[in-house]
Amino acid sequence: MERSALFNTLGNTEKRCGIYRTIEAANLAGSINIVFDVEELEELEARGINPHWDKTLFRKELAKQAKENGVWLDKSYLNDKELKHDQKMRGTSENDVYLNADGKTLTKVNNLSYVIGTRHDRNLNAFIDRLSAHNELFPSVAYTIKGFMYNKSGYTSMVMEQSLIDAERNATLEEISKFLTNIGFEFGGVRSWSNGHTIWSNGVYELFDARPANVLVGKDDILYFVDTIPHSVAYMERTDKY
Repeated sequence: MERSALFNTLGNTEKRCGIYRTIEAANLAGSINIVFDVEELEELEARGINPHWDKTLFRKELAKQAKENGVWLDKSYLNDKELKHDQKMRGTSENDVYLNADGKTLTKVNNLSYVIGTRHDRNLNAFIDRLSAHNELFPSVAYTIKGFMYNKSGYTSMVMEQSLIDAERNATLEEISKFLTNIGFEFGGVRSWSNGHTIWSNGVYELFDARPANVLVGKDDILYFVDTIPHSVAYMERTDKY
């Protein structure tokens, strides 16, 4: 991940150098050297498990680096915030969502569930590419990385802030399709990072999970893509291996 792309995601913050150092140091953490026989490898891979990477080790290293770089947030960071979406109770994959005291912004504590290895399309830098792509495509609901902390389940997580949208409702599939088509996206093609689902693409960025639950219609009648999964084509087309 290029330094400039990460810094744009961080915005103007005195902690951004520490966050950059933390991400770069932890990105390849979790690699393990265990010899498996062919049957063991096939079984692990069939279960979607990377046999050469341990997420517990990755989380420990990420927390260690965040603390050393001064970007670790104590649980008191959430004291003035109201929990609006409990990831575990609602059965979703990534974020606990809190309403901030200003009533205008949200804090999302992301458990990094999409970080599942050291390969370029599965590591922490891939997650940063996703955030950078989102901010480029949807600047009105851009993410700013604030630091790292343990979430309610005790997992090392990334803390992000995003604007709260005064929404009327969720968008329909027809509205989402029309909006994306109008800005130059086409629907078609599947990717491994989208779990084999069809993506939208404009040749520069690709977008997955653009569904009503993740797109809001504001009181200004504008569509806001608040929680979709985009990536840059240039980053995801790299051929790095584990």
